[in-house]
Amino acid sequence: MLTDQRYRNFNLRLKFKVLKGNSGLYFRVDTVDSKVSVNGFQAEIDEFKDIGGLYETGGRAWVVQPTAEEVQKYFKVHNWNEMIVSAKDRHVTVYVNSVKTAELLNDPGRVEGHIGLQLHGNMEMHVMFKDIKIKEL
Repeated sequence: MLTDQRYRNFNLRLKFKVLKGNSGLYFRVDTVDSKVSVNGFQAEIDEFKDIGGLYETGGRAWVVQPTAEEVQKYFKVHNWNEMIVSAKDRHVTVYVNSVKTAELLNDPGRVEGHIGLQLHGNMEMHVMFKDIKIKEL
């Protein structure tokens, strides 16, 4: 599910709850004719690992991958969590439950694209989202 509008500079806030599987918040993505459907950034959402990390689909793969120990400090398993993604030009920051989980400074990657929610193929998943708010800067 992608926005019709493309975004460059924004703050996005949402709440998510993962009961099973893997998902993510896509941003600065473009659609492509491939198995994954989009290329661009993903702020990781998972049942147990990598939550709040940054993955570049169709690009560099993991750009920032938190350790299991870091994730345990801020992620609430099977409960509602809050994620904030701030993107301004080449500066991107991700927070989960008020903890900075990823930051890119002067990043050479994408600076504009659609925002979306990931449906991770080939796996059983139960992920919920609510209170999604996007503010352009």
